Amino acid sequence: MIETANMGKCRAWLVLAAMTTSLSIILLDSSLLPVAFPTIQLDTHATPAKLNWMINAYFLTYATLVLAASKLSNRLGNRQGFCLGMGVFAMGSLVGGLAWTSDLLVSARIIQGLGAAFMAPTALAIIVETFPPSHRGRALGISVSFSSIFYALGPVIGGVVTEFFSWRLLFLFNIPITLLGIGLALVYVPKSKRVKESFHFPGFLCLASGILCLTVALMQGRAWGWFSLQIVFLFASSLFFFFLLIVTSRFIKTPFVNISLFKHPVYFSGIAILFGTQFLMTNALFWPILFQKIWGYTPVQTGLLILFATIPPIIASPFGGYLSDRIGPKLPVVIGACSFIFCFILFLLFNSTSWTIFLFMALISFGFGASLVMTPVGTTMLSHIPENKRMLATGFYSTVRFTGGTMGVATLGAIKSDVKYATFSSSFSHCPGAENVDCFQAIRSAARGATILGDGTPISPELSANIHALYIDASIHAFNYMNIASIFVAIIVLLLAYRSLKPYHLLPAALEV
Repeated sequence: MIETANMGKCRAWLVLAAMTTSLSIILLDSSLLPVAFPTIQLDTHATPAKLNWMINAYFLTYATLVLAASKLSNRLGNRQGFCLGMGVFAMGSLVGGLAWTSDLLVSARIIQGLGAAFMAPTALAIIVETFPPSHRGRALGISVSFSSIFYALGPVIGGVVTEFFSWRLLFLFNIPITLLGIGLALVYVPKSKRVKESFHFPGFLCLASGILCLTVALMQGRAWGWFSLQIVFLFASSLFFFFLLIVTSRFIKTPFVNISLFKHPVYFSGIAILFGTQFLMTNALFWPILFQKIWGYTPVQTGLLILFATIPPIIASPFGGYLSDRIGPKLPVVIGACSFIFCFILFLLFNSTSWTIFLFMALISFGFGASLVMTPVGTTMLSHIPENKRMLATGFYSTVRFTGGTMGVATLGAIKSDVKYATFSSSFSHCPGAENVDCFQAIRSAARGATILGDGTPISPELSANIHALYIDASIHAFNYMNIASIFVAIIVLLLAYRSLKPYHLLPAALEV
């Protein structure tokens, strides 16, 4: 434990600055990069599937490794784990900034996800160690507030840098920031006490393999065939690994995931609501493609539009926490779920009418919905877990959040790809002049905005215009299906909140596990 009494106030706040830096770039990278995806696709000739992997490689790596990274950081010491994570994140940023192919960009995102898995839990742990209980809440609040501001500004920063400079700077500017964070940590954060924590490797392997198999199956389903041997095998393997994780956790003294936590109804319901909410929030990662490639907005305009969804959490998060403290989590979470449903209905109306007012209302509703669900659910879940299990519960909380994001990207991406291709191919077969043109080559060329097919065959201006119009219609149709699927998920979140969450005076005490 770091003795704050032996540290000057200046040193403590410099520690906070270093930790806030790490949390800020994690959030910033998740909100500024999607704005650049249409430009990245043109520069690297990435397929829509590769774009989805650029998003999901980060989520998947973080989700599968954050629990393991937090346990390993306890053994290394929090300062060492933090610096390791920052260094790995800087390496991933360098690879991304210099990448010339989509495969290298996917690799860069994997490396960044690994770095973030070490950075996030150790940064929070160092803040808790550095500040006494009387100042800890204030320090955590400042850190979260600053990080949220950077998250909110991410789309605008991403749009400006992409439109007027280069998308590569979105990766490269992380390097000096991470080096600054490492320097501050090495100078002002004393070495943390190492904790010899057991690490159940079979449990980690089961959890990581189960998530990985399920994600690959969802993301590659259309390319390989949903009933192909590979996809069926991946789905079956995923079920097997999750079943093995549950079985082994019952007979191990220190399991990788403590299944007994799920005996607490509040924690179980909170995990399900959290998963569904993070699933819904991944819709925002697909918006830049919709705004730029379908509706013709520039990267800067796209960033400014998404700002309407990222600013409301700054207001709504404290309000949701206040409501949760006063009357319990049920009302704010129900309101948040209803805001999500309202948002996706408005997106359906926008796609059919092009009325901008529907778009603005949808974005604002999305921002309020996310905040009113996440803050009360997270606080309620963790406050009703005994203190000796809270660190493990917090680690699994992070795993579930990013797993929900991984499943959201994979599922919504699969819906978008399948519906878009099916709609395009159906219309393309009746398109004049398309008799000798391969449908798959045509849709790939339309996605890149090219006037020649992937094999170099030129397209007449008339056919090119027809293909582009069909591509726009198919894309809008696909986004509508994504919104319909999201409405169903939001309804499930609403029903879970209404049936399982209760006012605080009716909530059970912490479960002894």
